[in-house]
Amino acid sequence: ASWPAMIQTDASVDQGNSGGPMIDKDTGHVVGVVNATIQSFGFAIPVNALKRVMRNVATYGKARWGMLGADITNVPVSESAKEIMREEYGLPEVSVDYGALVRKVRENTPAQKAGLKAGDVIIKVGSQTISDSSAMVLASAMSEPGSKNKITVVRGNKELELTVVWAERPEKF
Repeated sequence: ASWPAMIQTDASVDQGNSGGPMIDKDTGHVVGVVNATIQSFGFAIPVNALKRVMRNVATYGKARWGMLGADITNVPVSESAKEIMREEYGLPEVSVDYGALVRKVRENTPAQKAGLKAGDVIIKVGSQTISDSSAMVLASAMSEPGSKNKITVVRGNKELELTVVWAERPEKF
């Protein structure tokens, strides 16, 4: 249930329903597949994520996920959170109030090769706006390993466009 784009429902999801379709009542289209219940809420994996997994399994024999190689967090908005970012992580004050704040760039990763730096705030992947760290985790995971994307970052007061070539996330990361 930790998938960042899980669909949450308060519809009754009984034991044994995992794997069942979640259907849009207006269109009749499958929008997800139920996979978890937590504290009486049901969760489903979105159908587009499942389509990607099915294509990967058919082509490569396994699900493949993209990897950036940066430790990220939400952009701090409260003064106390900003102070923690400065003191504990040595990160500068950021000039935007949304996006994914890069805390650390791992060595020999797509993030490092693209020129990403600690303190950068990722605000776009391709044309997709990145509202927070969960959106960035999803954008990274759904990126096809080996493909290229433009990522827009805010560094200080400047917007920069970097090119990232996504790696395949290893099983144990």
